[in-house]
Amino acid sequence: MILRPRRSLQPYTGCSRVRLWARMILERNFIHLFAHRMYSFFSAAHQTYARIDLFLTSPRITTLCISSAIGVASISDHSPLTLSVMLPAYKPSRLQWRLNTRLITYEDTLAEIRDTISHFLTMNDTPTINIATLWETLKAVVRGQFIVIAERQNAIRCDEHQQLEDDMRALEVTLR
Repeated sequence: MILRPRRSLQPYTGCSRVRLWARMILERNFIHLFAHRMYSFFSAAHQTYARIDLFLTSPRITTLCISSAIGVASISDHSPLTLSVMLPAYKPSRLQWRLNTRLITYEDTLAEIRDTISHFLTMNDTPTINIATLWETLKAVVRGQFIVIAERQNAIRCDEHQQLEDDMRALEVTLR
């Protein structure tokens, strides 16, 4: 992440709109954060790249910024920008687990859940165990198995997505 202090905007004397932006940035003491020397926009009409998307932050917030990056322009001619910020005293709320109903539409998932239930009942269904305890424990085990399956599928999907982004980034670099 590179910080561009106020002085980087002072030489701009072009059109009035740019001067207006530069004056606003200087008056409010904004700092320009950008990711390395990469471009965030491609103009098909002019066949040129530009860095027109940016983050402007106040000096107070700048100290909380961890990193910034320019992504791959996969959907439009603008690349997505990401900014990582460390928020003080932020505690994410606990979310209540809900079944992803799409999981039960896959036959291999159902087979895995059936095997889990069968194995669980073989190991735990004894005459000494209370049926309510058995039921509550079975629900927790099945829920855990659904979480494992969902995480595995998410990891596969994320890997495929990352591979596509890497391929697109390599193609973007070769086109420049």
